[in-house]
Amino acid sequence: MKFDVVVGNPPYQDNIENRGEQPAVYNYFYDLAEKISDKYILISPARFLFNVGSTSNIWNKKMINDMHLKVIYFNQKASELFPNTDIKGGVAILYHNSTKVIGPIGTFTSYTELNGIVKKVVKDKFLSISELLYGNTSYKYATVLWKENLQLKSRVSGGSSRYLSSSVFDKLQEIFYDERLDDEHRYIKILGRQNSNRVFKWIRRDYLAEHPNMDKYKVLVPSSNGSGQFGEVLSTPVIEGPNQGYTETFISFGAFDDIEQAENLLTYLKTKFLRGMLGVVKITQGNKTKEVWSKIPLQDFTSISDIDWSQSISEIDQQLYKKYDFNQDEIDFIETKVKEMK
Repeated sequence: MKFDVVVGNPPYQDNIENRGEQPAVYNYFYDLAEKISDKYILISPARFLFNVGSTSNIWNKKMINDMHLKVIYFNQKASELFPNTDIKGGVAILYHNSTKVIGPIGTFTSYTELNGIVKKVVKDKFLSISELLYGNTSYKYATVLWKENLQLKSRVSGGSSRYLSSSVFDKLQEIFYDERLDDEHRYIKILGRQNSNRVFKWIRRDYLAEHPNMDKYKVLVPSSNGSGQFGEVLSTPVIEGPNQGYTETFISFGAFDDIEQAENLLTYLKTKFLRGMLGVVKITQGNKTKEVWSKIPLQDFTSISDIDWSQSISEIDQQLYKKYDFNQDEIDFIETKVKEMK
């Protein structure tokens, strides 16, 4: 049976007991609407347009590459449509017509001004800063930990038994120390959160699997922060040195042999240019995936870079605007919409 048109506001997510992040279900209604009608108009969370959220990457890309689909309305502040409702990433109304070519959506941006900026920055031979990203679960346990501390394993389950979870300082207090012990073992310093504060703890190094930036300089960024509003600041990124790691609360960028490159990367993270490009995809609190950082161009952070990293952040922004041939309207947009970081 076919309908002339399907119009609706489908259920957005499942409701599974004792589960923090509920799986999306609205994607199934999009697929069903397409099967039973040539035309549909549906409203739903907009996260999938930016290839984030709990819908699959395959489904997200199918939608944004559909030649018969377009966005007719987007509002990042979902509460303006649905009072007392917080839908991270906002909501969108999509129109599908299988009899006409009206798409594809392609790279969807929350501001039309970003469309021209993205075309100038994301070009042939583009390399993203996500090439330097190490995820929030990349620091993992070695098997010797559980062999020597079998009694502790019942306190963790699932992924928490494989990597340093955000609550590990409380759950495994016996193996994390406030100070490095003076014994025959080597220890590594781990940054995490406890009682809502950033704290360092020490753990035996042989209890952790090797990691590419464990003995390198890197820059740590919270794996989530803010609300996803365009241009917001990053919550205090920091440099870590060799023999330091982190819990699930953070992600890291880089595996540098010298601190200078880490310092230059830290400066780059504070530029309005970078955070403007971050806002192309980031529409929720989440920072942890490579996709979120995928539109930010990788720079040379060495002393022979085409960017003079010794200049102030605002001066570096001007260098970046020139490098990517921004016009005055595009510069004004970034300068106005993106908050300053120092």
